[in-house]
Amino acid sequence: SDSDSDSDSDSDSDSDSDSEVFCATNSETVHGVTDRIVPKLVEAVRREERKKCLVFCIDIKHAKLTSELLKHGGEGCVYVIHSRQSKPVQDAMIGKFEQSTQRAWLVNVGLVSFGVDIPAIDCIAILRDIGSFALLVQIIGRGLRTFLGKMDCLIYDFGGGTRRFGFVDDPHLPQPSGGSGPPSLKCCPACCELNHLSALKCRGCAQLFPRSTSLSDTATSNQLLTVGFMVATYLGVSETQDEQGVWRVDHRLSHGQEALRARTASLAAPDLTRAPRQVGDLLLVKRIQGDWVKFVGR
Repeated sequence: SDSDSDSDSDSDSDSDSDSEVFCATNSETVHGVTDRIVPKLVEAVRREERKKCLVFCIDIKHAKLTSELLKHGGEGCVYVIHSRQSKPVQDAMIGKFEQSTQRAWLVNVGLVSFGVDIPAIDCIAILRDIGSFALLVQIIGRGLRTFLGKMDCLIYDFGGGTRRFGFVDDPHLPQPSGGSGPPSLKCCPACCELNHLSALKCRGCAQLFPRSTSLSDTATSNQLLTVGFMVATYLGVSETQDEQGVWRVDHRLSHGQEALRARTASLAAPDLTRAPRQVGDLLLVKRIQGDWVKFVGR
């Protein structure tokens, strides 16, 4: 349903005799690996009975390819959103995704920059490499909002970002390296012209380079959180004040059949209107010890 052009900008760089040179014909294309990813993803989503699936792609062409493969695999409610669409078109696609009563897919390029909030998302598929931990957290965070009937969100990472950074709540971040090396170049298989590694077409003969990819056709199975995160149902609160005038607010929650407790304290009278919680609310909590938990988000 998109009528926007897919023209890609070129990134050229002057050749450098000391640069590292790659041949453009040795890498698998994005199309090839995505063609293998999508059927596995659809099978997994159906098996896990996911309802709202958010897919992150490399660029607009990749998003359209992915959406066509999803439709070819029998998925009926597939919507694409990207930056070249008008705001009304974006809003319409998101609205259709949210309102669908069947399993729905929202295939996007850079959706995190739009500030879209869709609590019902219960599955995220990452079909691109993530080199930034902050971006990875933003992407995963799209599925962490609580929603009625939603107990978790599955993350399928085909780009390896979660393997690179480890636990989201306790990541291992790469140390910054000093200095900068020469640019990496690749040679055109048609005319042997040297081009910057990021170039999409040869600056000598204008031939398009096959789009190489770091995608894997198998999602990583890394555990994303250390321990103890869960969605709990809020059951109520009681308030007491000790001899020093400190208010202690004890919260009762449950996770399935398990009873949980949380406590907050304040020197002032508790102002529950600042953080309203009502009986039946679903809250994200993290286990501290035994049945004690702390609030993480709402």
